[in-house]
Amino acid sequence: MEFKGFRIRIIILVFVVVLGVALSGQKLTHNHRVITPLLTGFQSVDGVEKVLLEETRIGAKIILELAEVSDLALLTGHIRKQASTLSMPHQLLIQDKSSVRLDRIYHEMHFVIEQAVVVGDFQDMAKVVAQIAELYTISHQIRVDSDYVYVQLHDDGNYYYQIISRSGAPKIRRLVS
Repeated sequence: MEFKGFRIRIIILVFVVVLGVALSGQKLTHNHRVITPLLTGFQSVDGVEKVLLEETRIGAKIILELAEVSDLALLTGHIRKQASTLSMPHQLLIQDKSSVRLDRIYHEMHFVIEQAVVVGDFQDMAKVVAQIAELYTISHQIRVDSDYVYVQLHDDGNYYYQIISRSGAPKIRRLVS
């Protein structure tokens, strides 16, 4: 089939091949310049064991599998610093190594923690959380700063992390496994 001396089929074939090569090149460049540095940056944070990235239409979902650490607030600071370098919208999700027992214990604690976030009575919260942790003989750590309340529960090789946003700070969600 020809149109004014041009073969339409060959033109369409060349167009499809060139388009395919261009899109493949764009994907490779995106992976090399955006995705690889992003993954490497988060993996270099001490306390991050694994990083998964899911690209969505509105940005990136970054899932961070965390190791057992002694200071969740410090680790979160390093993670937030790394996240601040991103030029795309993103959502951070953390994954711990919890157990049914720790999930239940946190559920018992979370009422007083949420109340403290709203009311601001963190001293009473700390006392009640310590009492609950002592009752179940687990180790725990609660830290509070101007942006978050950090909850760490540790029991027999399992650990539960929760980062509760205060005053409009960006949310860091816990991935429920």
